[in-house]
Amino acid sequence: MTKFVKFLIGIVLAPTALFTVFAFFQGIYSIFKSYKITLFFVIGMIVYGLVHKFIYNFSRPYVFAHEITHAISAMCCGYKAQNLKVGEESGQVKVSGTNIFIFLAPYCLPLYAVFILLIYFFWHLLSPETAFKYKDIFLFLFGFFIMFHLWHTVKTLQETEQSDILQAGGTVFSVSIIVLSNVLIIFGLLEICFPGILPLFTLFKQVVSNTLFFWQKIFAWLYNLVNGIGSK
Repeated sequence: MTKFVKFLIGIVLAPTALFTVFAFFQGIYSIFKSYKITLFFVIGMIVYGLVHKFIYNFSRPYVFAHEITHAISAMCCGYKAQNLKVGEESGQVKVSGTNIFIFLAPYCLPLYAVFILLIYFFWHLLSPETAFKYKDIFLFLFGFFIMFHLWHTVKTLQETEQSDILQAGGTVFSVSIIVLSNVLIIFGLLEICFPGILPLFTLFKQVVSNTLFFWQKIFAWLYNLVNGIGSK
């Protein structure tokens, strides 16, 4: 797939990505509104924001998660990953092959949050009663690392021109994919933790409706423009 084709795909996906961001904030509002159930998750998100802002920015743990996700995604595609290096602000891992999935995986997957859920899931299988006693702690950590992922992903995309983004297909294509993937993955994880709280069908319907309306307006404008030129 050429870079130009990816750019066109990115242009097509961009409005949907934008409407998906709106839907994401509506979903987060639903989570906050249901605080009696989601309280510890919400506290985890807030605590991360405060700690990042005033105490420690977790840059090295983010770099580690970023490079490890590159490595895991490469191995999932059948490639080799080696020579992992993690610094305070940057890292590196050598992989024997690359593709869009490998380039963008660290920006899309909240690795630590998924890891927390997996630990709780297997602990619950082995000892349901004991795991349930510590459920609130896991929800706190889940919220903490969801915010960790979102904060660093936005920060990284804003502050520096990432080679991963350029190599995956350029800014428009990559950011559209990152936005859509993040919302789908995070909503999926939230649905697992808090089934029924997110109005997923309503949000999905809203994104589709807004996207169709946007393109209808664009095509109508183009049609009128072409007709106006032709009538002169």
